[in-house]
Amino acid sequence: MKNDITEVIKGKVASADPGTRDFITNYQKSCSEVIESLSPGKLAEFEAQAEEWNTTGPDAATKAQ
Repeated sequence: MKNDITEVIKGKVASADPGTRDFITNYQKSCSEVIESLSPGKLAEFEAQAEEWNTTGPDAATKAQ
């Protein structure tokens, strides 16, 4: 959802490039907005993935990113 979050931030402050103060200032609220916009099915999918990662950690391919 990284790109979606970045789009929400850019919609608020066009000059908010990743790593800038404006980007960081708007990041948490924008994350919340993206999460709130998810369908119930997609939210359940992400919650299940979070539970798995909290238990076993992400897979090797994700760790490598």
